[in-house]
Amino acid sequence: RHKHATIRPSTPRGLAGPWLGAPALAPALWWQRMPRQVPVDWDLPGQLDGWASKGAGRFLPLLLGLGTNLLLRVLPRLDPKLQRRAGAESRLPHVLAILRVTLAAFFAVIFSLQFLVALGHDVPAGRVVISACLFLFAILGNYLTAVPANHFLGIGTPGTLEAPETWRATPGMGGRAVVVRGL
Repeated sequence: RHKHATIRPSTPRGLAGPWLGAPALAPALWWQRMPRQVPVDWDLPGQLDGWASKGAGRFLPLLLGLGTNLLLRVLPRLDPKLQRRAGAESRLPHVLAILRVTLAAFFAVIFSLQFLVALGHDVPAGRVVISACLFLFAILGNYLTAVPANHFLGIGTPGTLEAPETWRATPGMGGRAVVVRGL
């Protein structure tokens, strides 16, 4: 008899840590060079229109990244739809790991932009933010089609949650639209 090995898709487990750590480490290294006010908001054309103290500015991207990462770890455990269907979440850990790394990288890019502008570098903020958002939308849209019916990720209306064929079709259409928009 030959045992068939189960092929599991590789996931980027542990890769979110370095992306989440950058917003904590970099300001500590350059704290003295940072001005008292740091940029935290840009409008659509890329003009700076919001400032925060350097203490708040230092921790905002870190807290957003950690909070999002934590939510993507806790919410699947609270979802009654996933608890009722044994095995339904088998692809979900892989998708969530990819989303955690993608979101951590997104927040690290936003932090880097904030940090570079605070140190006086001329960075095309509008292009960086829009490019980062479009990349994020492309990744999110691509993986919307891979998650089972649930209440927290995807297009979870009553109709899509109760009808498996509708669940598969709706995130598929929504996911493709988000990917196209992201590209």
